Amino acid sequence: MNKNAITLIIIYFGKWPEWYNFFLESCSKNIDVNFLIFTDQEVETNPFTNIRYIDFSMKDFNMLASAKLDLAIEFTEPYKICDFRPAFGIIFEDYLKGCTFWGHTDIDLILGDITHFITDQLLEEYDILSARKEYLVGHFTLYKNTKRMNTLYRLTDNYEHIFRSKEYLGFDECNFLWWRLIAGHDILSLCTKHMSMTHLVKRLQADHEIRALFTPLVLEQIHANSSFDRILIWNDGKLKDYHTNEPILYFHFHFLKKKPEFTYPDWNTLHQGFFISNEGFSFKHS
Repeated sequence: MNKNAITLIIIYFGKWPEWYNFFLESCSKNIDVNFLIFTDQEVETNPFTNIRYIDFSMKDFNMLASAKLDLAIEFTEPYKICDFRPAFGIIFEDYLKGCTFWGHTDIDLILGDITHFITDQLLEEYDILSARKEYLVGHFTLYKNTKRMNTLYRLTDNYEHIFRSKEYLGFDECNFLWWRLIAGHDILSLCTKHMSMTHLVKRLQADHEIRALFTPLVLEQIHANSSFDRILIWNDGKLKDYHTNEPILYFHFHFLKKKPEFTYPDWNTLHQGFFISNEGFSFKHS
């Protein structure tokens, strides 16, 4: 895969979480994928050639988004930025020159080998790829870096209202319909107050106007109280099920991270790899 094929955008404000070095290590091994991390945290050193930090604040985002989208954007809650993800191709266009696909992801996950799953063939066949079969996911969705895909959000009937709203409205995903879609409902048959990007992309896909791939590639708990009894091993850029050896694109531990028993060892004692279970991260032993 061309090193300029995929660029993933991350925006994070505030102190890095305990697991950040584990996430960063999993990014660094995906040498054919570029990561842009916009943050207000000072970064003293960066040994990774595929990771770029951009000094960035909430004020910077409001100013840049206002200029690029030609709208008055002003809000103070960082989570609101998620609504703007479908417009990242326009907002951050100056950073995306030369890449074939851009996407967005989160940092509460561990990446496996991205190019094992997102192949050149898939990038040739599709305009949008999501790591869930039910909806576009904020933690891993890719858009082809073309004018049409970068401005696709403009085909929704309410994007200006959503971008001006100070509260998060689920525009980047499915307007908070996660559980109903996972239960098997068709998003195009559900009535909602606001149109989401999943509504739009599913409609265009049904009309054969866009090539979108919704495929189950993420491993995550569906609900906060869902059990997680698997053991994963990450080693040298590969994430697998410890018992079955099944490769995994990424593990999203958004619920587990909130549990007090989910712990992280001292990063400075890192060995060849690490395990992940419902008790947290632990280092690989000989």
